Amino acid sequence: MDETGSLVVHVYTSRTQIPIGGATVIFMLEGEDGRYETIGERTTDQSGKTEPILIDAPAVMASMSPGIPHSHNIARILVDHQNYQIIEVNNIEIFPRIQSFQEVPMIPLTRSQIELMELQKKSENPVETEHPEIDQLSSALPNPLLE
Repeated sequence: MDETGSLVVHVYTSRTQIPIGGATVIFMLEGEDGRYETIGERTTDQSGKTEPILIDAPAVMASMSPGIPHSHNIARILVDHQNYQIIEVNNIEIFPRIQSFQEVPMIPLTRSQIELMELQKKSENPVETEHPEIDQLSSALPNPLLE
C-alpha cells in the first residue's frame, strides 16, 4: 500500500440519535493470511465522533492499471460502550486521499442485561438458575461478559 486514507466514526443512540461520548472504537484490517489485525483504537468525544485514523490504501495510479483488483482497502470496526450492545461493522471502504465516515447507531442494553453484567463482575462464578442442566450447559460455553 503506497498511500493512506482516513476513517472517522460517529456513534449515536439508535432511536434518538443522541451522540455517545466515551465509546471505544477498535479499527482492524484483514491481513494477507485472512486474519484481522488491530491497527488502532479511538474513544469518541462528546459529539460521538472519533479522531481520524490513517489507514493504508492502494495508490491511486495503481488502481487504474489493469489487473489490480481493488482501488480501496477494507476495514472492520468494533464499537463498545458499557451501556450499549457491542456493534461490529464490516466492509468499510477506505480510499486513498479520502476521509471516510462511518455512522454507528448503538442499541441500549436493557436494565436486566446491565444488572446481570454488574452481578457477574462482582462474582467470579456465573449466575446460577433453578435449572441445573442449563447451568451445566452454560458453564461449558465461553461467557463474553466475563472476558
